[in-house]
Amino acid sequence: MRSVPGSLSPSLSAALVPYWTKYTVSEADFTAAAALESITLYTMVAGEILHAIKIKHSTSFTGGAVADYTLEVGIAGDTAKYAGAFDVFQAVANNTFQLSFSGGAESHAAGTVIQVTARCATDDVADAAAGAADIWVLKSRTI
Repeated sequence: MRSVPGSLSPSLSAALVPYWTKYTVSEADFTAAAALESITLYTMVAGEILHAIKIKHSTSFTGGAVADYTLEVGIAGDTAKYAGAFDVFQAVANNTFQLSFSGGAESHAAGTVIQVTARCATDDVADAAAGAADIWVLKSRTI
């Protein structure tokens, strides 16, 4: 049986249209005494499709001996699957952001954890004393 858009429930039909969801991370979210750390950004629902990722920082990630700091978005085993490394150490500006269209899907039957990974070659990621970034995810659902 084929579904016809007019026959869908309002809540289901709304999920079929791509929409943006905003997540915010700060330096306090990264606590590892290591050069990189991955934390959960959110969990995809079964059948979800990622279309794009936008990363924009509002405060530079600085402090300690930090001289570089990047954020990337992906999954366990492929930390940059959806968005490659974006420099959040650089000065903040209205036109300083990254927009990635490397979309895709994971499981049609189960949720998948989407991670944001912080990397810093010059210090531990936990040593940043300041930093905030918004990560917008453009997504939709097939079921």
